[in-house]
Amino acid sequence: MKTGRSVIPFYELEKQGGFQGVNPKGIAFALERLAAGAGEFRDLIVEAWRTSPKMTVGWPAVSLADVEAGRVDAYLSLFSKD
Repeated sequence: MKTGRSVIPFYELEKQGGFQGVNPKGIAFALERLAAGAGEFRDLIVEAWRTSPKMTVGWPAVSLADVEAGRVDAYLSLFSKD
């Protein structure tokens, strides 16, 4: 995991003052980690999108595909009869 390998370099850079003022090394490190985080977030969104047709919602469980197709009204599953 890339994040785990970044811990020691982070603290070494911090000890050297890499995050004080406008230090090019600190800026490069922060940008690289920010880009990695954005890429990970993008991948999670894509994975959620791809698996969403197989998901169910509410209780009792209702197929999301059935809700989108208009075969089922999800209101009672989402808000119950209580």
